[in-house]
Amino acid sequence: MPHSSRHARRGPAPGLDTRPGDTGAACESAAASCGFRLDILAEVQRELAAAPGWPQFLDVFLLSAMGAVGAATGFLTLKTREAGADGVMSAVRGMTAPGLEAMAACFKPAPAVTMGTGARVHLIMRGPPGNDLRVPARTRLVLGFQVPPRPGDEDAAPCGGLLGLGEPLRGGAYSAEEECFLSHLLDVFLQAMETRQAMARVQALNASMVAANKSLSAALQQAAEARKALDRRLLHLHALHDAALDFAACRTCEELRRAFALLAMGGLRATAAGVLLLDRTAGTADWSCAGLEAAQTCAGRSLDLRDAEAMVYAALSACGFEGFQHGAFLPVSVLPRELDAAWPFPPHLAAVFRVDDRHLGLALLAAPLPASPDEDAQQGALIHEDAGSVNGDGESDLFADLGRLFLVYFKNVSSMETITALNQDLAARNDALARTLEELTSSRSRVAALEQAFAEVRTRLLGHARRLASATGVDVAAILLVGALLGLLFNMANPYGVDLVPAAFHPPHPAVLEATAARAMLAEGEALLIDARLPELHKQNPPAGAVNLPPTLFDFLYAMHLGRRDLDAPVLVTGRTVSRHYDVEIAQRLMARGHARVYVVQGALPVAAP
Repeated sequence: MPHSSRHARRGPAPGLDTRPGDTGAACESAAASCGFRLDILAEVQRELAAAPGWPQFLDVFLLSAMGAVGAATGFLTLKTREAGADGVMSAVRGMTAPGLEAMAACFKPAPAVTMGTGARVHLIMRGPPGNDLRVPARTRLVLGFQVPPRPGDEDAAPCGGLLGLGEPLRGGAYSAEEECFLSHLLDVFLQAMETRQAMARVQALNASMVAANKSLSAALQQAAEARKALDRRLLHLHALHDAALDFAACRTCEELRRAFALLAMGGLRATAAGVLLLDRTAGTADWSCAGLEAAQTCAGRSLDLRDAEAMVYAALSACGFEGFQHGAFLPVSVLPRELDAAWPFPPHLAAVFRVDDRHLGLALLAAPLPASPDEDAQQGALIHEDAGSVNGDGESDLFADLGRLFLVYFKNVSSMETITALNQDLAARNDALARTLEELTSSRSRVAALEQAFAEVRTRLLGHARRLASATGVDVAAILLVGALLGLLFNMANPYGVDLVPAAFHPPHPAVLEATAARAMLAEGEALLIDARLPELHKQNPPAGAVNLPPTLFDFLYAMHLGRRDLDAPVLVTGRTVSRHYDVEIAQRLMARGHARVYVVQGALPVAAP
């Protein structure tokens, strides 16, 4: 017990053992006693302030009280809201703490025995406990004290405690002066306790304020992110509105492609942009580029149809065929290497699109420009926040929306071009019909003269006919022969003439190859095997090493599998059903594409292992 020993070494308080008749010594002893007790009060106040927790707080005060009056044993019991589940905290030295029933005495003191400042400390028991079993038997002094309620907690249950001390080391009982000093010591304890509670409340308020500040900071950050998203969306909508106005002013597909490239490059601050368009009906491939170097490269370079198809199908394979319907604009998540080598600039964003069965193509965007120091802060934050990522949400969404808007206007402009061409053709036909009517009108007079001449000739012929007995078979045959020759000459001279024997009646039949010879040719590695059946039939028993090329997907899959194959390389075709010869149909289509060595395999080939 370090505190008790420190106070005990000072000895009893001066003035408690004075001799009668020695007035000067008594005054000096009283002054020394007062200084001694003030030192104790100040030291107890410092030690209570330095106690880290409630157990240490109670233990420090108990030892200080015991050391101040020279007690050998003691207890301190406190009922407060800071205690545990039962609401009671205790510190004991040399005896046991009293039970909860003893705590009731500290809340109803007798007015005659109250002591201390503000009557917060009162005397509970003096001397041996006698028959009172609520406190330990060795207790000689019990002081009760009340803890004032916190501000705002006046209606809460009262709190307080008991300080009990055993017999002093010198023997006997405690003096009234010592009891008064203990009451002052309890006042210091209550003040320190109030200070500790106030500090705890301040710390709780600080923690609550810190938590509230964190919550407010999080809310502010969310609001800033929401505002940033709204600003991005607003800029996005402004860009689409401007694009719609520019697209509406275009009259041709070429103007529309160039406008899309310029808007995509300007809206996403890219260095270049381009659009590749395939017209499968016309068999053409055109590209339009925006950007100084890219435009010069596109203008001075022709594009091969097969190379363009290879680029489009490479991008389509990278993003998958799913969802590639009319009006689809599919962003490419992983850019194929073929685009880097074939395109005029290194692509940063790419998308493959399909307008209808006739038009499909590819749209590409170069890397964005670096942000300048004096660039507008809002636009820089919205555009350049995803500049390092190929799939940045801001720029990829704007690129996709611009592309879908471009497809809508492209379909309208293409339809308008078709309608304009039809109107021009109709106007030309109307002009031709008007000239024909004029010629017919001017020829009516000549027809009348010819009719008159014909009537005269007819009259003469009838006269000659009457003179003839009857027509012979040779005459009839000569007439039929002359009519047939005239009809044949007219059909040959007419540009809209028809073939005498339609080509569909005699299509070229491909060569037939036995399965044994086909396996040998496949083993040499020089031939390509094609399964012409539908995909669901091919999946049931696919031939080993065969490429599925059904008639329904012939135009799509031909460029992928046979677009770059040598036309003189052998191609083996298999696959037929009872109702349809798919192999002969695909072989004839391949022969029509220019493949010289096409064979229909007769017999069964090995099936691929599942």
